[in-house]
Amino acid sequence: MNKIFTYPLIYRLIYKFGNIPVSLILLLYLPPLIITFKWEYKYIVSGLFLIAAIIFINRYFYVIAKSIAYKIETDDEKLTATQFLGSGKTVNISFDEIDKLSGGIFDGKPRGMMRIENTASNKTIAFFHSIENARILEALILSKVKKELYDAVIDKFTQKKEKVQKLIDKKKK
Repeated sequence: MNKIFTYPLIYRLIYKFGNIPVSLILLLYLPPLIITFKWEYKYIVSGLFLIAAIIFINRYFYVIAKSIAYKIETDDEKLTATQFLGSGKTVNISFDEIDKLSGGIFDGKPRGMMRIENTASNKTIAFFHSIENARILEALILSKVKKELYDAVIDKFTQKKEKVQKLIDKKKK
């Protein structure tokens, strides 16, 4: 049962180059700030905020670029991640070796980066919901991992569902 999961072109472009337009827009605020700069709080705080935002956004996209595989292949025994940005590396993780599932649906959240990890060999495969057939990939991973890991993910779902139910009940009253 070999399956291949890839991202649509628009998401590949966003994950690769999304920081460029955002950084350029933020950089447009820099020249007026420098030209009119005075040693007052509002200028110092806005300048520091602008620089921190540019650094944060570029760091976030760098982490995405390093950890997201644009192609994930599965078979009955393992996951194979390829096409990392700027790298020809390949990461293979056997379903038996997976000892940590985190982020996104694995943490009971509707969205977010999901990580499949083998901490012993320091291997990680990460993906977003925007990968084609993400639900199938998630279900496949959950069906193949160890029972303890599967139960831990289901417990997170249950806890999240109970919290949501409490909020709904609280609003009804």
